[in-house]
Amino acid sequence: MQTLNPVTLAFDGQQLIEASAGTGKTYTITGLYLRYLLGLYEDAKGNQGEPLTVEQILVVTFTEAATSEIKDRVRSRISMAKNMLLGEHSSDELLIALIAQLDDRQQAFNRLDMAAKSLDESAIYTIHGFCQRMLKQHAFESNMAFNLRFTLDESELHEQAVFDFWRQFVYPLRAEQAQAVLAHYSSPHSLLKELRALINRKQLQLQPHINDPEAELTRLWQCQSEYLKALPQFKQALREGDFFNAIAASDIKGNAKPKHKSNLAGLAAFSDNDDTQLSLGAAKHSFSLWSAQSLEDPSIYKKNGQPFSHPLVVEFERMAQLSQGLGERLAQVICVLALAYVRRHVQSNKARTGIIAPDDLLSQLYDALHNDSDNQLQQQIRRQYPVAMIDEFQDTDPIQYGIFSTIYRPSDEQFTNLTMIGDPKQAIYGFRGADIFTYIDAKQQLSAQQQYTLAKNFRSATPLVESVNNLFSSHPQSFIFNDAIPYQEVEANGKDKALLYKGEALGAMDFVFYGSGAEVLSKEQGQSALAEAFAKRVHFLLAAAQQGDLLLGETPPCAGDFCILVRDRGEAALMKQALTRQGVASVYLARESVFKQPLAQHLYRLLAIIHGPYDERALRGLLAGPFYNFNSAQLLALSDDAEQWQQQLQHFAELKRRWYRDGALAMLEQLLWQNQLPQVWAEQGWDVERLLTDFRHLGEILQHKQLELDGTARLLKYFHQQLTRDSSEGDSAQLRLESDAQLVQIVTMHASKGLEYPIVFMPFAVNFRSASAAYYHHQGKLYLDLSKQQENLARAERERLAEDLRLLYVALTRPIYHCALGLYNLGKHKRSQLLQSALGYLLFPGAEGTENIRELLQARLAPYPDMSLTDADHYQSGENLVQENAAVERLVRAQQADIERNWRATSFSALSFKHSDYHGASHSGGDDEDHRLQQSLVLKQALPVAQLTAYDFPKGPGPGSALHDILEQISFRGVLAGEAQAMEELEQVITHTLHKYALDESWHALLCSWMAAIMRCPILESGLYLGQLQSDDCLVEMEFHLALNELDAQHFNATMISLFGYDFGLDFERVKGVLKGFIDLIFCYQGRYYVLDYKSNYLGESADDYNDEALTHAMNAHSYHVQGAIYMVALHRLLAARLPDYDPAKHLGGMVYTFLRAMPEGHGVYYRPFSVAEIDTLDGLFAKGAHYA
Repeated sequence: MQTLNPVTLAFDGQQLIEASAGTGKTYTITGLYLRYLLGLYEDAKGNQGEPLTVEQILVVTFTEAATSEIKDRVRSRISMAKNMLLGEHSSDELLIALIAQLDDRQQAFNRLDMAAKSLDESAIYTIHGFCQRMLKQHAFESNMAFNLRFTLDESELHEQAVFDFWRQFVYPLRAEQAQAVLAHYSSPHSLLKELRALINRKQLQLQPHINDPEAELTRLWQCQSEYLKALPQFKQALREGDFFNAIAASDIKGNAKPKHKSNLAGLAAFSDNDDTQLSLGAAKHSFSLWSAQSLEDPSIYKKNGQPFSHPLVVEFERMAQLSQGLGERLAQVICVLALAYVRRHVQSNKARTGIIAPDDLLSQLYDALHNDSDNQLQQQIRRQYPVAMIDEFQDTDPIQYGIFSTIYRPSDEQFTNLTMIGDPKQAIYGFRGADIFTYIDAKQQLSAQQQYTLAKNFRSATPLVESVNNLFSSHPQSFIFNDAIPYQEVEANGKDKALLYKGEALGAMDFVFYGSGAEVLSKEQGQSALAEAFAKRVHFLLAAAQQGDLLLGETPPCAGDFCILVRDRGEAALMKQALTRQGVASVYLARESVFKQPLAQHLYRLLAIIHGPYDERALRGLLAGPFYNFNSAQLLALSDDAEQWQQQLQHFAELKRRWYRDGALAMLEQLLWQNQLPQVWAEQGWDVERLLTDFRHLGEILQHKQLELDGTARLLKYFHQQLTRDSSEGDSAQLRLESDAQLVQIVTMHASKGLEYPIVFMPFAVNFRSASAAYYHHQGKLYLDLSKQQENLARAERERLAEDLRLLYVALTRPIYHCALGLYNLGKHKRSQLLQSALGYLLFPGAEGTENIRELLQARLAPYPDMSLTDADHYQSGENLVQENAAVERLVRAQQADIERNWRATSFSALSFKHSDYHGASHSGGDDEDHRLQQSLVLKQALPVAQLTAYDFPKGPGPGSALHDILEQISFRGVLAGEAQAMEELEQVITHTLHKYALDESWHALLCSWMAAIMRCPILESGLYLGQLQSDDCLVEMEFHLALNELDAQHFNATMISLFGYDFGLDFERVKGVLKGFIDLIFCYQGRYYVLDYKSNYLGESADDYNDEALTHAMNAHSYHVQGAIYMVALHRLLAARLPDYDPAKHLGGMVYTFLRAMPEGHGVYYRPFSVAEIDTLDGLFAKGAHYA
């Protein structure tokens, strides 16, 4: 590709300029702009060009900020050129060359002066601004309606259309059909979530292609009907036949899927229950597991084993074919039907109500141009704008390119020129619809003589430029699609500054390595270690700068010179916390909405409670939040002081009046100064600047909207919509910088594009997210494979890696003098995934992932003196500073109070302490085991992984707590249904939990199948199992505090004996105060409420060891009856407070204790109901003291 000379560039119809990072793209645009203004160009026929006005030179970019920057740079360049024409000296080589070509300098000055004065009328627009202007100016040619109302947010229209579809499609279905739909889309909200990214991508093609979705749906319903008719007979054949014995006696390997005990157990359970869908945990198969095709696979058999045959194999195949009406094919058909319906109805609603959205502007101009049979519209726009420059062209899409390639297609009728400027290596907005393949297509339309590059980097120091060159040029496919976008090395402009530590230059590109290199580390391990390492590095370097040991040239760098680049807000929070622990202040900059900040939720709650009807509980909850920060003592005092409570009500009423009278901002400012919120937040150790910035930002938005909307009710509706939607109010809602001080900056890689920083750190450079949806390009078209075929997922993953490589390039071209990248052998289940990351892919071409990564890296960097390798623990600092800050914080929080010494908070743990060996916390799984049974937390070596069962899982408080953690975080229904998102979340939770409790990762597969099996185990006599519970019917890990009045062990034991017939022998001192604890799960079923507790006790290695007698013994031996009784009182009081017509006989269920190890085999569940008399006895015991009994 030829190097561009902006002075001599020939305007021969169309040109493509590839401007690598830091090579002066905007400088080039403004230089070409001046050539047009001064007429210093020739047309395609070699004729001298006419000087153009600012109204004739079209410059198009993608954001309002970019248009403002280009306009300012053009104005500055015009001013500089005018000054040079008046004799002022300048070192701008391009301007010197242009002025040298002028024949009449006075005339040139006049033209530039006129251009400067009329620059506000210049044709420098965003792509949407240009399209809107053209549609208005050429309304008749484009068939554009008049008086359209422009909206940035179509979310409400999309939501309305999806809900209309749901009513029309789902409501008329038969029960079994609706159940099949709900297995894939549990609500219209879940369907909307699926469709949201598809609605406006009109050129997206769905796979597999369904010619007639209505007919296909009819076929699927017919299959379902036949399946449901055949199911009872099939189950009967399974129960009464010899299939299970035949499988057991076969030559199929024990760990093969058709013979695996968990799959056979799931099949056996299915044959006995009323389920209509066979679910085998995380496996993506069902009946087909025992089909002829599966059983013909020779790899599942022992050596010289005989193929398995059985009469039911044919029935398995038939059931597999019929059950597709319940499977993913149904989800695909619904998606196709819903997408077509929603697109049609959104368009109809917009036409009916006169609404137009940004994407409509582009599509309408595109359609108008391509339906312009006599080319009148094209010609009119060309005459209006004979020349155009498209900035950031790498972020184009087929519609945008189709507009400009049509307007500026080569023509002999008049002089026109289209210059496309961008850098395909910086195409990082695929998630917004930008399409690198459109750029590639546009490039291939041009000849080599029309393609240019900018060859010199003016941003970064020479060693850094050479390091980036070395990293990308040494891989033959550094950007995956290198045939179309090859890496062009750039030369440095030669900045002479360097980052010096004690007089010696630090390596321009430093790789900070954590771990041995051979050991595979989880993402959680690597992230946390590197966050601490980089925080210490920042602290060390800042301290060195203060002491004069660290210099940028001759000047010490300040905190504002350091930038930490991250992928998302999660990484940013991790890094900000690590810096805070080192005593380093930082500021987070991201292109995110202020409505996604935690404070927005609190502010909405404040406005909703003040606006709504009187609700004492809600108001007290508000007082405990961040705007009042009342502690429990203050809240209690309010309960006892009617006058003080009236004062608070008066305060809320005054805020409401101020809101109605003067607006939201005025009310919030009153709240801010009345409650002295900055001081309160500071005393709590919170990030005051961030909170204050978000508080006032939200106040300004709400004030503006209150003037626009009719009434506070509409304002609240708007606020709620912004909180729940992915998009928001555009630039006005973008997160503001919380401080102008010189602080360490934390910036997302996407937000950093176009910016530069003296020193850049990337702690999490190897992080990546695999493609979860199968979006891919093929032969110039964009597809989405709803069935997620492996081939297409691989294509999507390849494109994900390509975009990650471009994002890495953006990040690596932000620093001026020095950058450091965090690196570790990322993976899971002891398998390295480092090569799937952009950095790993670049650094280790040809590697297999089994090597020692540190040794490979050392060899890779050896030839390059400016690229270095440093261990993560190289910098150790910050302890004194952290201790000092912690001491200050403790002083701030210290308080004096008179404490009643005979009043205390106790728990089931403390009450039962002298009865058993229990030592755990009241809310963990630690009470599930006798410590004498505790075993090694590593995998049993005696059994292969595939043969492990729940009985083999380690024993002790740690593993018990791990099981609790998993069950608290997963979606019961999602896991039962095998939903992709739920199973992915389950795997992530298990991975994190194993690391948290130092358990071997080899337990991962067992835990996945175990959790799925738990979801299928009945927990009530009615047949209810956990996987049937909706999240709305569950309350997880509820904390409670029960008032105690002089409770003593003797009377307490007597009450327990009368209830449970067992002497627990509890021995505790008389206690007064509160009894506290956590209930694993409260759930509602058929109008009754139950408490459920998870137990990991090991009672034996078979289901027989978990019979009713064994469970009763365990309940008594560990005082679980006592624990359950406490939980039932807590539930009883909760229901009495929450249900207006609460009746224990009607609403109160009982306690369920699940012994998790036996649940995969349908055992291990202990249930006890409570009568009204029993619950009254227990409630009185705790309320009035033990003597009540």
